[in-house]
Amino acid sequence: SSEPKEPLGPKIKAKLHEAQAAADKVPQIRDLSQKTGVPSLAIVTVAAVLGLAGVISVFGVRLISTLVCFLPPAYSSFKAIESDATDDDTQWLTYWVMFSTFSLVEQAADVLISWLPYYYLTKTVFLQWSYNCAGADWMYKNVIRPSFIQAETVAQTKRR
Repeated sequence: SSEPKEPLGPKIKAKLHEAQAAADKVPQIRDLSQKTGVPSLAIVTVAAVLGLAGVISVFGVRLISTLVCFLPPAYSSFKAIESDATDDDTQWLTYWVMFSTFSLVEQAADVLISWLPYYYLTKTVFLQWSYNCAGADWMYKNVIRPSFIQAETVAQTKRR
């Protein structure tokens, strides 16, 4: 009752022939194929693979950076909330202020950031420094707190 199946070879060859014909219809691809001697389907395939690799590298790096900068501090924040100590709470609140600032900047300047070389690597290293080396505490004492105090003073002066 098992009938012999038609081999895939002829079907695949027919689809490849159709794809080659479609690629040959695009003048730029056809011209490049004639100049280089590379089949137009190969040119389209390489372009598609490179384009896909580019998209993965851009979005993949962003995702990896976000996960590395989010998951360990989220777990540490959970542990800090569950502990009786309060000094670690301040550290994690400060870290999340910095993480949120990066997130807001990324949303506002997404198109520009995508063109900055090593942005996500720099962001990841900076936030890892903030997380692992008490950088958040240093940033709070030396940058965030003085900036907010100055802004608060200016705001209060203008209200009077």
